[in-house]
Amino acid sequence: MMNYYQQPMMIPVRSEIEAQNYPIAPGVSLVFKDENAPYIYVKTMGLSQFDRPTFERYRYELDSPAPTPAPAPVSNDVIMQIQSELSEIVTRIEALEKPKRTKKEVIVDE
Repeated sequence: MMNYYQQPMMIPVRSEIEAQNYPIAPGVSLVFKDENAPYIYVKTMGLSQFDRPTFERYRYELDSPAPTPAPAPVSNDVIMQIQSELSEIVTRIEALEKPKRTKKEVIVDE
């Protein structure tokens, strides 16, 4: 089993010139992170040693979260419907809370 050298995800550099002058082997791509500016550089070398390396510069910035939309206003019809359902629930609960009548009370009522 061969052990391969694992490169770091991003190589920190101080400037674009330092990233451009970084030595690179044929058939390799390296990613550089500029520590003094908001840039990321990608340097790629072709498979031949006679190829010139390509160099790309990307700007990165922190993305702000999307604003949350305000809730839609509730119409009066919806409020009236909720209040009627709530009053029905309250009357059902009150009916359940009434004490049950004993057999004597039922016989006396008849």
